[in-house]
Amino acid sequence: VLAGIDEWLIHASGSIRGIASRVQRDGTLWRTHTLRSRLWSGMETELQKRNRAIDDDWLYPTLSIHGYLTEDGETLLGFALVKTRDLMVLINKAIQNGQRPRPARDEDGKTNWFNWAYWYEFKHAGYWIDEYIPCQDNTQIVIPGPATMTEFETAEAAFDTYYSDPANIPMQ
Repeated sequence: VLAGIDEWLIHASGSIRGIASRVQRDGTLWRTHTLRSRLWSGMETELQKRNRAIDDDWLYPTLSIHGYLTEDGETLLGFALVKTRDLMVLINKAIQNGQRPRPARDEDGKTNWFNWAYWYEFKHAGYWIDEYIPCQDNTQIVIPGPATMTEFETAEAAFDTYYSDPANIPMQ
């Protein structure tokens, strides 16, 4: 399946968006969005599927979220939400410019390879990005608008409310 959609956002108006999500639990806020570019199994990757879906006008997630947690998964270090199309432009450009994928082992000890785009690259390119970092006291996440969150699950609920409204996502 090409879509790679982890969650649907359905607005009261009937508009709908798909979201892709990735959460890393290694205790480091890398401030990147990553996509698998090579699998240990040799199967088609997220990178290949998203490129094909965009190129061939198939369904793919409109938005991509990437979050970082502590190793125990108890503390949110930060996350960002971007347009998937912008993410693909940046990662494909990095690959064309010679970025080599980085290996990472999964829970089963199998190695997959990832390419990435730094969050600052979205800003530098003039792309839309919403980035959330906990306050210095590490008790709240500052989100533009009325909400403050202490749990990642609660932050996902905020996405359902805020980002399901088409007015809150700038379109090209």
